[in-house]
Amino acid sequence: MLKSLRSVSKVVAVCALVAVPLSCGDPDEVMLEVDEQGVWEMTMEDVSGDEGLENLDGARLEKYLLMFTRTSENLESQNVQGQVIAATCIDSGGVTSSPSDSTPCNGGYRCDCYNYSYGGNIMNLKWVSSTVDRPEPDTGDTEGGDINEASVRLTAFGEAAGTYQFTSLPLGLFGCQNENCKYAFQSGRAESKFVSTMCNDTCEE
Repeated sequence: MLKSLRSVSKVVAVCALVAVPLSCGDPDEVMLEVDEQGVWEMTMEDVSGDEGLENLDGARLEKYLLMFTRTSENLESQNVQGQVIAATCIDSGGVTSSPSDSTPCNGGYRCDCYNYSYGGNIMNLKWVSSTVDRPEPDTGDTEGGDINEASVRLTAFGEAAGTYQFTSLPLGLFGCQNENCKYAFQSGRAESKFVSTMCNDTCEE
């Protein structure tokens, strides 16, 4: 599913006035690196941003998923927009599980809907709604930050096709504790995995 959308000519970046503004970079460097559409599965995590990425074992796989749907695109200006749904495992006690936990995912999923805009290797997320109340993030001594918004940097990670590191997420999402949290996600996962979360219709108007 991963498709590199590199421009063969120099592109002048156009920063559209959208709800989630894009970050503008050097026109020669701004390019879409990833086809983000579809289902992504978390494979590694560092919720604090201090420990280094660690593999999720088999019991924790399929518990943290993202599904991206584009609603508009302008590849000439390197600007795409859309909606992303985050599906987060809930344990039997009704608590949202962090990837660092190994609790069973038998309480269903919390579904969070975000609008996103994407250009270059920066994706901007803005929270829209959730199916259950979101827990306050454990941010430790970190000051600032917004649980509703984040500018996420995507970089290629490892040798597996379609695997990218996501640096920073909205605070609290997937246990993110501060603006340095890091996760590895693999794209191109089966849509049936996301269907089982029952989050598919969360972002529908």
